[in-house]
Amino acid sequence: VMLDCCHSGTALDLPFKVVVTPDGKSVRCMKSKKGKRSKRSEADVIMVSGCQDDQTSADVQAGSMGAQQAAGAMTTAFRH
Repeated sequence: VMLDCCHSGTALDLPFKVVVTPDGKSVRCMKSKKGKRSKRSEADVIMVSGCQDDQTSADVQAGSMGAQQAAGAMTTAFRH
């Protein structure tokens, strides 16, 4: 699942969270601090979010990186 929208960091409330350091050189995996989940998915779910819960996602202007119109920066980066 890819969410390139504002305040989407924990949109799916998954049981684990992977955090990349600001310099992009390392990651850490931790259990989410959310409450008990009553239902678990039988599928392996990976969510990629454009920002954290307290942030807004950036946009790419039309004409940048080959985009015909304004689009989410993360989505545009994945397309290239």
